[in-house]
Amino acid sequence: MGPYAGLTEVLIPAGYVRTVYDPVFVLSPDGKRYIATNNNTPTTLPAPGLPFSLVFRADPGREDVILKVASAYQAASKRRIPPPAYKPLPGEP
Repeated sequence: MGPYAGLTEVLIPAGYVRTVYDPVFVLSPDGKRYIATNNNTPTTLPAPGLPFSLVFRADPGREDVILKVASAYQAASKRRIPPPAYKPLPGEP
């Protein structure tokens, strides 16, 4: 949503999640709406799992800063996992 607000954003792949909790909704007592309830039942996904990412945002005109921050995070975290259909980038195990 950042670009719609005029912000610059960079999306960084951050790995995969193997355990998820599906949303559960119940009908309200008056029968007019659904209410979200807690779901403590985990669902385990097959490898590699569900991809997730981080979004870094910056003010307009600060693309240089946001690219440095995103690049530094990705290099330091070493959390990048190439998708199954693609090879690792040069220098990755």
